[in-house]
Parts: sequence; C-alpha cells; structure tokens
Amino acid sequence: MSERRTASIVFIFAIACASCASQTQSVSSFAEGSVGQPFAEYKALLSKPTSYANRSGWKERSYDLPSGNWVYVAPMNGFCAIYWEINKAGTIVRYGLEGEGCD
Repeated sequence: MSERRTASIVFIFAIACASCASQTQSVSSFAEGSVGQPFAEYKALLSKPTSYANRSGWKERSYDLPSGNWVYVAPMNGFCAIYWEINKAGTIVRYGLEGEGCD
C-alpha cells in the first residue's frame, strides 16, 4: 500500500473517530445559534413527534412584551426551558435560559 493511501486512510479514520466522540450541542450553544433565525423554523422542530415538547405534552406558553415583541417559552428537557424573544417580523432576537439542565 502506498504511503499516500495509508495517510488518507488514517485521516479518514481520525475524522470518523472524532465525529463519533463529539458531544451533543449544549442548550446555550443551540439557543445562541438560533438568534436571528425565523421563529417559524424553530416552531416546526417542536411539532416533530420526537421533540421533547411533543412527547411530554407541553402546553404552549407565550406572553407579550411592552416593546411589541413577544416571548415563547419552550421546554428543552424536564429541567430546562428557553424563553425566546420574537420580534414583530417573526425573528428570534434574544433568549433566556431557566433551569439546572440548560448546559
């Protein structure tokens, strides 16, 4: 086997091992990446049968803010909730985390 082919196989194996060993994304990292995204995309994730909100029978909670924005409260697991702030255009502009299981 050529040295170049061996190096390629070792590289592919290393990438495969690294991807298997990586941890799942933290709640705060997920939330940070959602800022600036359309809330409708997030809402579509909640409607999937595999989502925690759907499996747990979560009752939707939201409230209006004096600024004209509104907040949607979403469960991430039994110990963490995200408070999404959504503007009038339907974009996530901010978030807050509540609970011990958020990271």
